[in-house]
Amino acid sequence: QPGARHDILDVGVVPAQFAGLEAPFALDAPSPSAASPRRAAFWWEHAASAEVRVLLSGKGGDELMPTALSYLTHARRRDKAASRRHIKGWAALRGVTTQQVKAQAADPGPYQRWLADCPTHGRDDSLGWEAGPYAPPWLTGWARTMLADALRAAADRAEPLHERPHQHATMAAIRALARWNRLQSDAASPFGIQLAYPYADQQVIEAALATRAEARTSPYQNKPLLMAVMSGHVPAANLARRTKGGYSSDTAEAARPARAMFAKLLSDDSELARCGLIDADRLRTALRGWDRADDRTDLLLHLTLMCEVWARTTSNRPLPTPVPFEETPC
Repeated sequence: QPGARHDILDVGVVPAQFAGLEAPFALDAPSPSAASPRRAAFWWEHAASAEVRVLLSGKGGDELMPTALSYLTHARRRDKAASRRHIKGWAALRGVTTQQVKAQAADPGPYQRWLADCPTHGRDDSLGWEAGPYAPPWLTGWARTMLADALRAAADRAEPLHERPHQHATMAAIRALARWNRLQSDAASPFGIQLAYPYADQQVIEAALATRAEARTSPYQNKPLLMAVMSGHVPAANLARRTKGGYSSDTAEAARPARAMFAKLLSDDSELARCGLIDADRLRTALRGWDRADDRTDLLLHLTLMCEVWARTTSNRPLPTPVPFEETPC
């Protein structure tokens, strides 16, 4: 971008994850911004101080470009050789057999039946019509029953967003992200910042979904369609990357000193526990091991935390007085 200024901030300047939980954003629904309000506010204040009024967000690339493995079933009808190559690639990348990849890529059956059976799906069955729902182990039996009843009731009138499961999965992911984007925009607006999400533009979505799935996702290249589009605009070294950045080490470093705060927030007196949704003892056990959690458990803990913060703000219950902890540099 001609004339753009590139700001590089020193390590430790950016607030840690979970900082500022005692003063969350008041939003219409649970939001990822709620788990680390001071960090989110830092970026918006930094941008506003530089007289920036619009921030372009990269959110949506992970939802729009990759797709569920069920794309392999349809790719095989067009190009058997390409399908076999992709199956071998996914097997090697995930350390499983080609038969296991084929099983994960199998047609999940009618959408209504799949949705009604969601509560009985196994831990790794997230590759059918769409990801989830993920029921954390600290969910109470009553909450599980309520979730199963709601899914069965919804299944009676549910229609897929697309006849092909992998296309439906992508569209469902985009819709889910759009809801979070709106909440993030609401949180940023008091700072005088407007957030824009190019990956959520209708024309961008239509162009991506009109492309064959095997060109949009691949075990051999990270987001091949995006790489092709940005060729000549982005440094070649960036386009040659095989992986993307993650936040697991960042979370682990922040979770350890914040244990006392979590214990106070998600105790027997938590709003979710008072509503009968979570087993506080099981959740406390998971919180103690957050810094060693796998990606799935990390996601479930983040979701639970943001739900608790939102539940307290909507019921006008003050959050606990913060337990002082030393923030680990970002």
